[in-house]
Amino acid sequence: MALTETAEARVERIVTEKMASGKYPVADLGLFDSLKLLDVTNDKTIKLAIEYTHDEYIDYLKQIRQLLTEHKQKEFARTLRNMDIIDNQALEQEDSFLLSLGIQVSGDRKFAVTEMIKNYGKELDKDKFLKFHDLILKGTSSFDKVGFRTKNTKFVGTWPMGQEEPNISYFPINCKDINEAVNRFIDYYNNHINDTTNDYDEFIKPIIYHGLIAALQLFNDGNTRYGRLFQHVELWGMLNNFEETKTESPILYSTRQYIPYRDEYRKLIEKIVKEKSDSAWKEWIMFNLRRLQDGMYKSEDDLRQITKRR
Repeated sequence: MALTETAEARVERIVTEKMASGKYPVADLGLFDSLKLLDVTNDKTIKLAIEYTHDEYIDYLKQIRQLLTEHKQKEFARTLRNMDIIDNQALEQEDSFLLSLGIQVSGDRKFAVTEMIKNYGKELDKDKFLKFHDLILKGTSSFDKVGFRTKNTKFVGTWPMGQEEPNISYFPINCKDINEAVNRFIDYYNNHINDTTNDYDEFIKPIIYHGLIAALQLFNDGNTRYGRLFQHVELWGMLNNFEETKTESPILYSTRQYIPYRDEYRKLIEKIVKEKSDSAWKEWIMFNLRRLQDGMYKSEDDLRQITKRR
């Protein structure tokens, strides 16, 4: 008598067959090669967008320093951080009630963002890279999905309830290449720690780190959450190389600004995977610069609301 196929086995079989068909794009190590020739310094549109974002950031920082006492500045930064922890889960449609409750009762316990801030400027290794990711999933429904992927059954796309087969956009990097991809990411990162010798690196590099993590899908879950957080912390750290933009902790988080653009966000990541081209990376950079600008506008509005209540 034949054994009935379990739902889990069926899903694994269908996804494995789809991947083996060769009909769908697969993220691969070529993503790193696509960065070698990327040059944004001669792109007038990106150059103007970065200059505008930088000027807006300086103005935003001036407002914080003028309107808030030093103690209130720290409170404001902590509030922005806690809001982003929740927003980062909400963007992935994660129920964050317990996570929100945990923030309220535990104060400054170990969050991924606080640990990454402590590590900024130091070399990254595989253990740290994994630890920071796993901390993101702590307190969420994905807490049991920590660690690097060990199966090729994950896909990027949707599988609507009742539909026989999934809608696949692309497949993450093959499990056999994950170790090499992690090593290449860490090498790329360590070779650029605090490196602002090239024009606009303080904005470009954090956005690239975000794109690589999101596109490669190295983990069972939380990949885009990790990518966004990496961008936020690295942007803060690299801007701290300049006295006029130095702050004790990050004051710019933009996760909430991605929520209305969720579909466009996914499509731009997919385009990086499919094309591995300058144009795909440049679109990704411009998109993220706009979200950073939106994040500043929102925080400036919050500042005005705070000062009105005095």
